[in-house]
Amino acid sequence: MLFLPWSNEEEDLIHIIHEETFELYKDLIRQKRSEYVHREANEFEKAFEEHTERGNDDDIDDKNIEYDQDKNEFLIYETGNNEGDIFVEMGINIRTEKVEHFNVPKMIPDADYQRLIRSLNNNQRKYTLNVMNLIKDSDKQFFHFINGGAGVGKSTLIKAVYQSVLRFYNSLPGSNPETIRTAICAPTGKAAALIDGMTLHSFLSLPVNQCKHKLVKLDSGISNRIGVKLKDLQLLIIDEISMVGFTMFQQVDARLQQIMKSREPFGGVSVIVSGDFNQLRPVDDKYIFQFSNSYNALVDNPLSSLFELFELTEIMRQKDDKIFAIALSNIAKGMMTL
Repeated sequence: MLFLPWSNEEEDLIHIIHEETFELYKDLIRQKRSEYVHREANEFEKAFEEHTERGNDDDIDDKNIEYDQDKNEFLIYETGNNEGDIFVEMGINIRTEKVEHFNVPKMIPDADYQRLIRSLNNNQRKYTLNVMNLIKDSDKQFFHFINGGAGVGKSTLIKAVYQSVLRFYNSLPGSNPETIRTAICAPTGKAAALIDGMTLHSFLSLPVNQCKHKLVKLDSGISNRIGVKLKDLQLLIIDEISMVGFTMFQQVDARLQQIMKSREPFGGVSVIVSGDFNQLRPVDDKYIFQFSNSYNALVDNPLSSLFELFELTEIMRQKDDKIFAIALSNIAKGMMTL
């Protein structure tokens, strides 16, 4: 009835016999439908009629059917070893070989990049230049934590850094755009999609179930294949760091050391993390700056101690409404604005 004019919903659409109404106005409906649907007007009706005819041909009187008893009807088929597998329970699959897939970094158009850089405030611009200077000094590994409340432009800043680093590497003589020298990741699929990146689990083949167990090393073949793809990796950016737990952060470090074949923290790869610890916390784990147990506190320094803090304070999302922006920030801190 979508293509039939009406004036009273109760009388013209609800309290009617739809089949009779369609038959009465079908020519008008088909005419109107053809104006808006760029296919044959009665295509659906034809398909429905053909389906009905096939159904009629397939109708068979059950009385004429002869049922043949399959001698193997009650045969119990072997489904393989059903015993519990501790590796599967730990989120480790040692029976199937995983196909690794990496998103090749993509540069946005120049006009969009220039617009992005112009949108940065003074602190964001200074930080971007600072990172670019560190990147150009390729021998120096660095660890940064970009902190700030909601709306201060953390995601915009890491996008600007990511695109600037991509442009620098792709401008080098003999560079290959398919080479992965920088990567941007997040702990969840939704967060990764928002930054056009990958999840940490996909990028580093981490087990989905952390299980609080020590990370089992990758098979040498898989490790070598990933190593070939990531051998030139210089910078890893992790967004929404508040959702990355202590265990996962340790796994990221261990996996990069294995892949890059280096005992340096994070395999010698520079790392930028971004997030707000007033937002979502890790699931069934502690924050990255908290020890998972008292024993770790005695023998280890947390990886978070390596990171230098860069704090964003200027609210960009609601920059034209300062009072509202302050109110939102105070709510996140558990304070009420008077």
